[in-house]
Amino acid sequence: MVAVLTFIVRRSLWAVLCMFVITVIVFFIFFKTPGVDPARAIAGRNPSPQVLAEVRAQLGLNRPLWVQYGLMMKKIFISRDLVSYSDQGIRVVPEIFGATSATLSVVFGATVIWIVMAIATGVAAAVGVTASDTLANGPSVSTTVGVGVGGTGCGSRQTGGIGRLGAGGTNGRSGASACSSK
Repeated sequence: MVAVLTFIVRRSLWAVLCMFVITVIVFFIFFKTPGVDPARAIAGRNPSPQVLAEVRAQLGLNRPLWVQYGLMMKKIFISRDLVSYSDQGIRVVPEIFGATSATLSVVFGATVIWIVMAIATGVAAAVGVTASDTLANGPSVSTTVGVGVGGTGCGSRQTGGIGRLGAGGTNGRSGASACSSK
């Protein structure tokens, strides 16, 4: 029993550390990338220095780095009022919840494809089918994996769901060509 609890605690601590590292990386990508100024994106074209200073003060961009990170985490997880700097003030959390159904459809579709491909690959390996046999008689394991990756590599924003991939979708495209944006 103690070993199980130790395992659960250890895994939970690693999960927290992993999430912290991911949020720090995302913070640096969106806020501290050289040449990217969120205040300038919000303020519009050719803002005056006074307007930029006001926007930076409102967003907390004039504060120390660790305070900016803490404000971002607070706005995402506590007050849920983080705004997008690239879309001039659209709230992020409702956008995430709005895309949840499409994202989950892609996740579940990808899971089904990967399970089917894993079973097919495992059966092929169990019966002793070699790569030369599959090249002579049908698709190889690499083709099977390629179909799985191609079918699940499309973003939910582009496809609107995994069901459109094989069926040709509403735009008449199928497979990898359905991955291009609308």
